Amino acid sequence: MIYRVPIPLDSDRLRSRLLEAASALFLERGYAGTSTLAIATRAHVSKRDLYVAFPSKQALLGACLTESAMRVRPPDAAAEAHTPAELAAALDRFGTQLLVTFGRTETLALYRLAIAEAMRAPDLARMVAAASGQAADALAPLLRTAQAAGLLGDAPVPVIAQDFLALLFGPLPLGMLLRADPNPSAAEAADRAQHATAAVLRLYPP
Repeated sequence: MIYRVPIPLDSDRLRSRLLEAASALFLERGYAGTSTLAIATRAHVSKRDLYVAFPSKQALLGACLTESAMRVRPPDAAAEAHTPAELAAALDRFGTQLLVTFGRTETLALYRLAIAEAMRAPDLARMVAAASGQAADALAPLLRTAQAAGLLGDAPVPVIAQDFLALLFGPLPLGMLLRADPNPSAAEAADRAQHATAAVLRLYPP
């Protein structure tokens, strides 16, 4: 018997319960081995409530991925920089945190599941692509502040952000997703971030 939690269907708490349950089950059992009934049971809601909040299991997986991508975004992504030293330090922190958080086992596992399922679901494929672009969006406020302070050249912010991320990650995400490369340690992440920062600042001088 499923216990019904007396909360509104549009409540953030309900969504949070479902995403927490779905993420845990996807990681425990895989996508194919997880049913919507199991997710509803783990979240202590009915299947009807689940389908009101999410139209399908694929939608749940996509939402889990989006939620995971939000956690990958460093908390100080919108930090301001008014001197060259502040900009370099902020980029270093951003890059280090991004690499370490992306490299978490849970994050990579959700990406693997979503990528595998995206082959059969165009909507999920778009969610994977959108989640991958959130780091550049998170970096944009810092870069705009730096340009306003005369610390960066006038190239489009999305271009600078993508170049920084390319320099930071290189082929690493693919290797990590395929388990061909180990996840970087905190020290390795910091080293990659410093190199990416130095390179992007050389590419876009004020």
